[in-house]
Amino acid sequence: MSRPRQDDELPPYCYPNKQRGGWIVRSPLGQKGSRFFADRDAAIETALALGKAVDAERAAQLLEAGRPSIASAIDKLKSDHLPFLGWKGSTRKNNLAKINRIRRELGTRDIERTDSAFLATWLQSFCHTADQYNHWRWALVVIWRFALERKLVTKNEAEAVIARSASLNVDANKKVRKPLDLDGYLAVRKVAEPWLQLAMDTSLVTLQGRSEVCNMKHSDFRGDYLFVIREKTEGTSDTAFIRIPVTASMREFRARAMALDTIEAPNLIHRRPDRQRRDWAPQDEHWAYVRPQYLTNAFHAALLASGYYAHLKPAERPSFHEIRGLGARRCRELGKESISIQMTMAHADEKTTQIYLTGGASALRDDQYVLVEAPLELTAMLGNSL
Repeated sequence: MSRPRQDDELPPYCYPNKQRGGWIVRSPLGQKGSRFFADRDAAIETALALGKAVDAERAAQLLEAGRPSIASAIDKLKSDHLPFLGWKGSTRKNNLAKINRIRRELGTRDIERTDSAFLATWLQSFCHTADQYNHWRWALVVIWRFALERKLVTKNEAEAVIARSASLNVDANKKVRKPLDLDGYLAVRKVAEPWLQLAMDTSLVTLQGRSEVCNMKHSDFRGDYLFVIREKTEGTSDTAFIRIPVTASMREFRARAMALDTIEAPNLIHRRPDRQRRDWAPQDEHWAYVRPQYLTNAFHAALLASGYYAHLKPAERPSFHEIRGLGARRCRELGKESISIQMTMAHADEKTTQIYLTGGASALRDDQYVLVEAPLELTAMLGNSL
C-alpha cells in the first residue's frame, strides 16, 4: 500500500472541507479559483501539481530579480556550515529532515521578504504542541542566522517569532492522547500487515520506541543478549546503551523477521517499498528499511482501519509510541517490579557515554552496555488472545 498520509500532512493549497466533507484545493489567486473534490487522492494530486507550478513561477521571478531564495540560502547552509556542527545520530537526522522540509515547502520564496508573521503562520499550520513548535522554530532560526551572516537578509525574522511556553498550565500542552489498551492493541494488530505486527510485538515485549524498533538488526543479537542504543539519550546517559537477555519471544521475532519475505535485510523490521527507488535511501540504509515516521503512519492507518478508536477525536487516538506504555502497564499488572521495567533510569557513571561520544558505537565493549531485562514473554503480555 502507498505511504499513509494524515490530514495534517496535506500538501499546500489542499484543505479538508469540514462543512460538506471532501477536500478543497484553493488557488493562490483567491477564493474564485478554489475547487471541491470528493476524492482525497485527486485533491492531493491536483494540489501537488498546482504547488509545483506556483513554485516554478516564484523561482523564475526570483532568478530574474537576482534575489536569493530560501532554497539557495539552505543550499549554502548545508554546504558551508552544517558539516562543521557537532550534530550526531538522531539529532543530525531530525534537524536535516526539518531543514529539508523547509526547503521543500518554502524554498521558492524570497528569503528577505519572508517575515516573522508568515513564519509564525506556517508553524501554526502543523505544529500542535509547544515542543514541536519550538523545535521547528529553532530550525528556522539556524537558517536565518546563517543568512544574516552571509548578508542574504538584513534581519533574523525567524528569531522574531516568539517561542511558545511548554508549561503544562497551558491547555494546549496537556497530553490529550489516550493510552493504548490491550483490546485496542489486539484490534489494530488484527488488521496490520505482518511486518507491522512484528514491529508492534517487538515494542511491546522489549519496551523500546519506534526508532529502536526500526533500527534493530540481526547483528544486535550477540550471544544471549540483544544490544540496543536508545537514540534519544545516546549522548547524555549510560542507559542509552542497554543489553537485554534474549527470551523465547525475541528468538521468535527473529524467525518471524526472516520469514516475512524473500528480502535479505539486516533489520528485523523491513518491507518491500511500493516504489523501489534505492537512490532515495542514504548509503548506510538498506532499501527495505522502514523509517520511523513510516512506522508511525502505518500504525495510524491500521488503527483507523480497525475502527476501535473511532469514537475518539483524532488528537486523542493512541500512536505507536503508546505501545511502550501498554507494555510497562502489563508488566506491573502481572506482578513485575518497577525497577525491572524502567529501562531508562539515570546512572551516575559517565565513562560509557564519553567512550561513545568519542568513538561511536563500535568503540563500546559489550560489557559496557547496562544490563536490563524484558520481563515478560509475548504470550504473557497478550494472554490467550493470540
